[in-house]
Amino acid sequence: MESLVDPNNDRIVFTSTAVEDRFELYLAHGVTAVDEVPSVIQRISEEIVVGVSNLAWAEPNVLQFWRDGYDCTQEMNLNNLIYKPVVSAETPYPDSASNGGGA
Repeated sequence: MESLVDPNNDRIVFTSTAVEDRFELYLAHGVTAVDEVPSVIQRISEEIVVGVSNLAWAEPNVLQFWRDGYDCTQEMNLNNLIYKPVVSAETPYPDSASNGGGA
């Protein structure tokens, strides 16, 4: 599992295999640390084949990540609107995959 606190808002993005057999992307609302209980957990990935990893906030409300062989960005505004990910580059495996943090 990988998690990342949003430095500008009370939320955390994280990956988990709790529902599927691959890492899916989720957003926990109303938290500022991983040990807090969120008010809502929202699944924000769809149709993942391999997994999601390498989470990074590119700017407020824009998340960068690796997904199924592609580097992507995805906008997430504070009204719980989640936009489709935008592919920025093809990347077979993220750098962290060899360090145990990949899909």
